Amino acid sequence: PTGTSYKVHRDTIQLHLALLEEETKADSVFAGDTPDIPKVSNPIPASAESNARGETLYVKYCAKCHGLTGSGTGPSAHGFSTNPRQLWAWHKADKSADAYLFWFITNGRTDMPPWGVVLSENERWDLVNYVKTIAPPKQ
Repeated sequence: PTGTSYKVHRDTIQLHLALLEEETKADSVFAGDTPDIPKVSNPIPASAESNARGETLYVKYCAKCHGLTGSGTGPSAHGFSTNPRQLWAWHKADKSADAYLFWFITNGRTDMPPWGVVLSENERWDLVNYVKTIAPPKQ
């Protein structure tokens, strides 16, 4: 309304825009064929121990494409048909995102390999927990 001043939460808006961008990328990858992502709950509590295990796995398996900062600009990312996801977009996502992240880590998509054949179920949940700790870049 006219005459009313509203405080804009810039960080929140940027985070939501990043998630919208990631959802748009996912839609284009699926081309209208959205997978049936099972409604599963993360059995591994988010903790310093889980995050440390997840970070170790991330550096070993994910950073080559997604980059150490989750920006999607890792050294092996060039030449893919789609850019690797900006994983920092999931920073502080609530538990409802866990099943989605777990599904993608497990099954992969386009240029992303299915890590379910390499990593145990618990390792994949540790990765989910860690990915949600990757902070957006400072502006």
